Amino acid sequence: LYSRLFLHEPVAMLQWIAVLVAFIGVLIVLRPGGEFSVAALFPLASALCYALAMTTTRGRVGGIDARVLTFSLNIVFAAAGLVGIVVTAFVSRPEIYPFLLASWMPLEAANLPVVALLAAISILIHVLLARAYQLGPTAVVAGLDFSYLGFAAMWAVLFFGTVPALPVVAGTCLIAIAGLASVIGGRRRA
Repeated sequence: LYSRLFLHEPVAMLQWIAVLVAFIGVLIVLRPGGEFSVAALFPLASALCYALAMTTTRGRVGGIDARVLTFSLNIVFAAAGLVGIVVTAFVSRPEIYPFLLASWMPLEAANLPVVALLAAISILIHVLLARAYQLGPTAVVAGLDFSYLGFAAMWAVLFFGTVPALPVVAGTCLIAIAGLASVIGGRRRA
């Protein structure tokens, strides 16, 4: 939607259908008629901001080195995190958001190599992702970008034993299918 509105890129009918299917998937995950809270809107707002950032990457900063974009983005993340720390210090409601206000565990020296490896992998992924958005049609790259959903679910089960509820699985599957349809729709246009 953003690539059409802001970049005037052509969007195939299948890609428009994919946008609608993905939105339905989001609604299923959020369950607005069930256990809805204002906090459930944060991931949706995050997704909209992410889409805007990726559209901007394609349309406005296509000529800037992807490493510079990644560095700048991480500076913004650090600043936003600092603001979040300050805000949560004043809004102490651990009964509502225990995951936000829990005490931080000290980082043990034995974990430093793993943290360094994860940081290097993260930097590489973000640089390559920024470059992909600079080079490819936004709707196609975004569709491929959705592949992280499957990995996130797999890692949640493997590492944390977290099995998502059925509506979350169904909604996530719809979002992933929409991402795949967006890629297919983009390839047909090319």
